[in-house]
Amino acid sequence: VWLFLRDIRATLVSAVAMPLSLIPTFAVMAAFDISLNNITLLALSLVVGILVDDAIVEIENIVRHMRQTGISAYQAAIEAADEIGLAVVATTATIVAVFLPVAFMPGIPGKFFFSFAVAVCVSVLFSLLVARMLTPLMGAYLVRAGGHDEDDTPAWVPTYLWLLRKALDYRWITMLAGIAFFAGSMLLATQLPTEFMAAADRGRSMISVELQPGSTIEQTMAVVQD
Repeated sequence: VWLFLRDIRATLVSAVAMPLSLIPTFAVMAAFDISLNNITLLALSLVVGILVDDAIVEIENIVRHMRQTGISAYQAAIEAADEIGLAVVATTATIVAVFLPVAFMPGIPGKFFFSFAVAVCVSVLFSLLVARMLTPLMGAYLVRAGGHDEDDTPAWVPTYLWLLRKALDYRWITMLAGIAFFAGSMLLATQLPTEFMAAADRGRSMISVELQPGSTIEQTMAVVQD
């Protein structure tokens, strides 16, 4: 956020969204008797970027309104939150719609991934509440106008704009290239093996020995040692 907005206050407001989304998620996990394990930690690590995404969109729009129109942070927070509210809600709803069915998987996989789905969906929903309620509030009272020189443009921006213009000028080529990449990705995905759990190299071997009924311990030990 600081790299693009050059505003430390806006950066801090966005950073606060992560703990404010994770802490209540832990409370809900405790209510469902879900512990912190490899699966839930994997779920939370996957949604780290999503947790701050809504807040970043909100605070960026607030800063944009302030710089382009010169209005106060309070008024900018109201206008910015109203402008992108539907888009933020739709984004979160899409993520929940993707991960929520995982909680209802039958059998052993469902037992494994129930906690995964709960961790993802609950944390994303709390991030939506933070972005819609707390981020505009903090932006209205913490973000200040200025703090950014329009002439202080990063060196990569002109190159990016040039590539963007070329992509828009040759939109059909860009679209066909995107379709080709998508089709190639789907083709490669069909070549990947599928399994429930990835094979793990534990660095050890296991041998099972079964002798005839009535064998003595000495005979068993001799066979194992051989």
